[in-house]
Amino acid sequence: MRQPTSVLVYPFCHVDGAWEVLLLRRVARPKLGLTAFWQGVTGAIKRNESLENAAARELLEETGFAPQRLIASDHVATFPIPAARRDRYAPGAEQITEHAFAAVLSEVADPPSPTLSGEHDAWRWCSLDEAAAMLHWPNNVEALRQCAAILRP
Repeated sequence: MRQPTSVLVYPFCHVDGAWEVLLLRRVARPKLGLTAFWQGVTGAIKRNESLENAAARELLEETGFAPQRLIASDHVATFPIPAARRDRYAPGAEQITEHAFAAVLSEVADPPSPTLSGEHDAWRWCSLDEAAAMLHWPNNVEALRQCAAILRP
């Protein structure tokens, strides 16, 4: 059974004095009525796994990156579990609670290329404004803004 708690991780690199964030394009999932869309790294926590450990694990699984720093933001979002996926959760679970993290990868001249899992088919390093315009879900935009605010001195 999946846990109704998940993480959203935005990987950041400091490039030429500005932060860039990595977005991943999620493959289409027609059974859920979803076309391809851009997002950060996401995933459910495992039983007895801390939020921080889940964030680091999902980042590694979906990009191949291990963060230099992983910082929890104050952003927490809830959304309903789609009816088509409810059987994956314990009886009575109706919503997922998602916790957002900023993952600082490095200060570099050129951001690294991720190694994608089968969940995504494209990636892009973006400015914060570009990323906010590309994100599919409004709560992801707010999470990005809160994660970016953590990084400002």
